[in-house]
Amino acid sequence: MTHQLLWFNLFLIFVLYIDLGLTNKGSKKLSTSQSLIWSGIWVMLALTFAGGLFYFQGPTQGYQFLIGYVVEQSLSIDNILLFVLIFRHFQVPSALQRRVLFWGVMGALVMRLSLIFLGAEVIERYHWVMYLFGGFLVFTGIKMLFMGDDELQSMEERWIVKAMKRFVPFDDAFHKDKFYIRKAGKPIFTRLFLVLLMIESTDLIFAVDSIPAIFSITKDPFIVYTSNAFAIMGLRSLFFSLNDIIDRFSYLKYGLSLVLIFIGGKMLIEPWLTISSSVSLLVTLGILGGSIVCSLGVKAK
Repeated sequence: MTHQLLWFNLFLIFVLYIDLGLTNKGSKKLSTSQSLIWSGIWVMLALTFAGGLFYFQGPTQGYQFLIGYVVEQSLSIDNILLFVLIFRHFQVPSALQRRVLFWGVMGALVMRLSLIFLGAEVIERYHWVMYLFGGFLVFTGIKMLFMGDDELQSMEERWIVKAMKRFVPFDDAFHKDKFYIRKAGKPIFTRLFLVLLMIESTDLIFAVDSIPAIFSITKDPFIVYTSNAFAIMGLRSLFFSLNDIIDRFSYLKYGLSLVLIFIGGKMLIEPWLTISSSVSLLVTLGILGGSIVCSLGVKAK
């Protein structure tokens, strides 16, 4: 599997180089057309990869990847909602958002890879941990159903903001696209670095939900990592595609809640009832598709 991961990561670096190095140089904001094009490219690459799994490794691996990718991509949309709130709260200029998201995505990829292999090792040794994951996902899904939007707004009350302002040399201002500056020879972190920390901590919170969710679908670390990677790598382009319309998906939160409850329940009943990968994919797509249709329908009235 090490060999597979090496080639896969080289492939990701190559595509990311084309994305950032050739078509989107600088810190300027991505246009809507560029964002949509690259969002579509990342989706097509994920589907092509799934096709390769179907062909070379069989339908089981193919379906597992697709379910994992759909779940991770859906959770990414909820992640984007928090990114929007963070950027709005800290009044991040649109030209700087791309730089923050780039390093946020890179950090998220490293963080997810570490958590995935740690989770795989724990599950391999202690299978009963899967039932804890299942119960946690059901609890998280139920909590999300009744969570008010105001709980997402208290940015200044986050411990990471308080710690940054109290214990670290900090300048509460933007200095172009720099994460730190030097004053009297000493490094001083900027407001942009604080935003980056908020983005990374937000992804860590979502990883706590998404990693157990994907392990309910497959125990194969390679499938878990690749489905996560494709969803995360497309997150930057997806953000700029949905930034102006994300508020329209008011029912998506409820769809994601039901998906987490379904996946957690699937893990808990596995000793007595096994739900096939194809059925899981249909249920997941049905729930998420229904929540999106309801959101757009309500906004259209």
